[in-house]
Amino acid sequence: TDYSFVVGFINEPAVQGDTNGMWLEVTRAEAPVLGLADTLQAQVVFGEQTRDMSLTPAFGEDGVYEAIFFPSQPGDYTFRFFGQVDGVEVDETFTSSPEGFDSVAARVDLEFPGSEGEVGNSDTNSVAMPIAAGAVVLVLASSGLALRRRSA
Repeated sequence: TDYSFVVGFINEPAVQGDTNGMWLEVTRAEAPVLGLADTLQAQVVFGEQTRDMSLTPAFGEDGVYEAIFFPSQPGDYTFRFFGQVDGVEVDETFTSSPEGFDSVAARVDLEFPGSEGEVGNSDTNSVAMPIAAGAVVLVLASSGLALRRRSA
């Protein structure tokens, strides 16, 4: 039976300098695969730099594993998972792209107010924008998140 790997960042959109990390869900016949923190290794690659990562089971999510890091540069990241899944040798690589999981965005592209001290027109904006942003995040969390992660 085939195994399914769903890969992405823990927090998407991924933002330069924010706490984030690798997010991996492994299933077999739609059932979570447990115990992979002991048999599966991980690496994160950016450009020519590679870092070994330790996978840990995600709290409350069977079959989900995470490895925390702070992406310090915007751009494309590659996640490599290798070792054994239920005794089967695996070596899978996933790279962020428009067709895959999100690339890391430059912090300056998402900061508000900007470094020039941009100010809204009224106090209404300061309340309405977080509420609207919360609604967008909620919609993304419920419908779009699965589309942004890449399956193998």
